[in-house]
Amino acid sequence: MTDALRTVEDYELFLYTLTERFSSLRRSTVTLVRRGSSLARVEGELHFDRGIRLVVRERLVFDRLPVVIAAYAYEAWQGDEKLYWYDPQPHPNEPASALTPGSGWLAGALQRSC
Repeated sequence: MTDALRTVEDYELFLYTLTERFSSLRRSTVTLVRRGSSLARVEGELHFDRGIRLVVRERLVFDRLPVVIAAYAYEAWQGDEKLYWYDPQPHPNEPASALTPGSGWLAGALQRSC
């Protein structure tokens, strides 16, 4: 798959095969739920070794292609400690904590968490 966001079906396949694609990923509860003909919500957790988990929340719009991640938030945890987060809100005191609009998707977060 060259572009996971080409269609909503491509992204769905990408999400549901994450454990096959990333050997560091132990378990995934990430699901994509369609909300009508052009909206979907992605939610769940990705579990890694050492008690690390990535909480994923995305809102997708696919009335035109490619799919657009209209809103997102990612949180990395180790046990009960929040290690870091990514969201589209400005963080002037922590510029590294905000992803750029084009990079706010799960693969980018996976690369940063591994």
